[in-house]
Amino acid sequence: MDDPAWRFGGSYLHVEANYLLLVENLLDTTHLPFLHPTSLGTDAFARSEFEVTREGDRIKVTRWLMNELPAPFHKKMGDFPDGMKVDRWQIANFAPPCFIKLDVGSAPAGTGARQGDRSKGMNMWNLNAITPETGKSAHYFWAQAYNFKVDQKWLADVIRAQVLGAFLEDMAMIKAQQQNMDLGPGPVVNLGQDKAWVAMRQIVA
Repeated sequence: MDDPAWRFGGSYLHVEANYLLLVENLLDTTHLPFLHPTSLGTDAFARSEFEVTREGDRIKVTRWLMNELPAPFHKKMGDFPDGMKVDRWQIANFAPPCFIKLDVGSAPAGTGARQGDRSKGMNMWNLNAITPETGKSAHYFWAQAYNFKVDQKWLADVIRAQVLGAFLEDMAMIKAQQQNMDLGPGPVVNLGQDKAWVAMRQIVA
């Protein structure tokens, strides 16, 4: 956040739910097309290939979506022309008990982003420091760092507003999850996409 080659926009939110529900949300990005269709989600993203790896008490979730149209927010930030397809990445790194770092971005398809050359794309780091308050509430400190158009200071406010809008959609869903859980225990069904948060819960336990 203090690297001169980067800028950031960030904020604070109060979470009306257990802090681990927010950690789960950040680790499982298959919800993007359903909860954030106007900003971060595309129909293809839920079907993107993903890999969950674990080293000790750290978890990494790597998602790539190759040669597809960009999400609305990525299209705007990357100035991608209409119809251009991109290679998109979303890589989540979890450190217990509740820090999540998301490496996200898009680059024109076939320009080498997956091989390590992201110079032609837009790169962002989403940093999430969550602090439990009670068993059913938490403090949420976040920042979105980026390394494009850093000379345009107004962009930090635009990015902050865009990301905040998406996170408010998350907050509504997480609050509803907590309210449902408070009604009493019910069946838990784990899907393939749940590998990361199942491992996270084991580590925190």
